[in-house]
Amino acid sequence: MSERTASADLASSMPPSPCVGICQIDLGTGWCGGCGRSEKELASWRDMPAFAQRAVWADLPRRNAILGLSFRLLPLAGAALLEHLACRSLLPGTRWAIGVHGASVEFAADDGSVRASIEAGVLHLATRGARAALALPAGARAFELVDGQGRTARLVLALHR
Repeated sequence: MSERTASADLASSMPPSPCVGICQIDLGTGWCGGCGRSEKELASWRDMPAFAQRAVWADLPRRNAILGLSFRLLPLAGAALLEHLACRSLLPGTRWAIGVHGASVEFAADDGSVRASIEAGVLHLATRGARAALALPAGARAFELVDGQGRTARLVLALHR
């Protein structure tokens, strides 16, 4: 596989940037209080080579911890995000709550008997008593909400505005 093909595959599995729409520079660190990038990285993001962007993505959890952020954007999109969700669905105790205020559904397998598969870009989940299918719209992003020790407490899917 050529470097150009590998970069294109990686680009399709990642959001276009770590931006979360909260743009405010922290004076102590010089990083954005929303995404954790420096002013230089913010200004040059579109022109940065893929390897430099990957290096920034890799350092963001450390920066977010220093900034005291209680969330982090996962560098996943498209098929890579669906694969991550499928794997997370198989973990014991995983529960899904899907919907909006006034219209939601919960999905869980308390006995750990979840089956997950991805077919034609749709995540299919099944237990003995329920089934769910999830197709991610373009622009879907995954955020981890973290506790005081930096451990993942919840995973939230959202659309970038």
